Amino acid sequence: MKQEDRVVVVGSGIAGAACAATLRERGYDGGVTVVRGEDALPYNRTAVNTTMLSAGHSHVELTLPEAQTPDVEWLARDEAEALDPARREVRLASGKLLRYRALVIATGVRARPWPGSACPVPERVVTLRTSADAARMRSLLGWSGKPLGRHGRVIIMGAGFIGGETASLLSGAEVEVDLVARQPVPMSDRLGRNAASWLLERHNEHAHPHVGRTVAGWTSGEDRVMVRLDDGRRLAGDLLLVAAGSLPNTEWLQGSGLDVEDGVAVDPSLRAIGADGVYAAGDVARVATTPRARRTENWASARAQGRHAARSVLHDLGLGEAPGPFSELPVYTSKMYGTKLTLLGETGAGLRQTAIPGDVPGPPTTVFTDERERLRGAVAMGVPQFEDSLVEAVRHRIPLSGLLPAAAVGKVHN
Repeated sequence: MKQEDRVVVVGSGIAGAACAATLRERGYDGGVTVVRGEDALPYNRTAVNTTMLSAGHSHVELTLPEAQTPDVEWLARDEAEALDPARREVRLASGKLLRYRALVIATGVRARPWPGSACPVPERVVTLRTSADAARMRSLLGWSGKPLGRHGRVIIMGAGFIGGETASLLSGAEVEVDLVARQPVPMSDRLGRNAASWLLERHNEHAHPHVGRTVAGWTSGEDRVMVRLDDGRRLAGDLLLVAAGSLPNTEWLQGSGLDVEDGVAVDPSLRAIGADGVYAAGDVARVATTPRARRTENWASARAQGRHAARSVLHDLGLGEAPGPFSELPVYTSKMYGTKLTLLGETGAGLRQTAIPGDVPGPPTTVFTDERERLRGAVAMGVPQFEDSLVEAVRHRIPLSGLLPAAAVGKVHN
């Protein structure tokens, strides 16, 4: 088999693994090569700040079923360094050149560094994105066995999903947590005021939130880290977890001609804009949607995009039907302080919020509408799942007036 007959997938997260598996499931018999920077086979990264951290589960125990797909070449401990779309070549850090018939970019995202961080970063300043990160954090805190071991104190910079979920897990293990958040009400830009205010109350009950604050600097010793906030207060802990968001992994694509501003720009079928035979899927893909292009950092969406990209590849190679535009409705679930949190579709800033009272204790479900009062998303806490009628209403962007009578809803605006 000629090298140029293969499909190359760069990235072995859920999007890349799902793409490779789908190619084989749908009968593609050419070469499939997956470039993975880690030594580990694809594993469930949603467990990094849950069971990997709390119980010490390894990536081996959480290997994805897609990793068992037959006749896939997994290139370990190597990373893509450059792309030449004209020659259809990917150059790896090892110097190896991979020629491709089709290329799927699934390199995901990495932790956003704190702007004032030193290089190298002190040992007790950590991020939490990989199995190695979880193992390092457990080691620094002296945890062993199952469940978490001794008590300690952790400072978390950032109160998004990773920061909030980790604060919840640690406080449940009787670890003291200082949670530093730039926003006065953390996550109000994603969850809306109702759910975000409820979550802040839980942070106040179980942790030590410092809201409306940022980290101005830190010093790290052999067994402690000292953090200085922008108001002059000083915090001491066993370690500092930086959970300040993410950046798409696109540096290796500079000079390729692709649009890589905030991810790889792709059309609705996940074809990269600006290069034939190139596709992108998962957290790194910025999908052209109406009214704006956006990335979705979501496990379920990444898997669905990986599968969809594979179908677009097969169609373009004359081996399958056109899959059409990617239309999977994003659904994100989390659990903080024993309460399930579910996001559906588009939520947060720039959309109007409407609270729908329900029978479940806690904040009401909040739906999000655009300027034409069409449903775009919803956030619920403490409910097993959304009603099918609401899911379909968001999927088809029906007017809010078609969901419930006006008397049954109360407006809440940002």
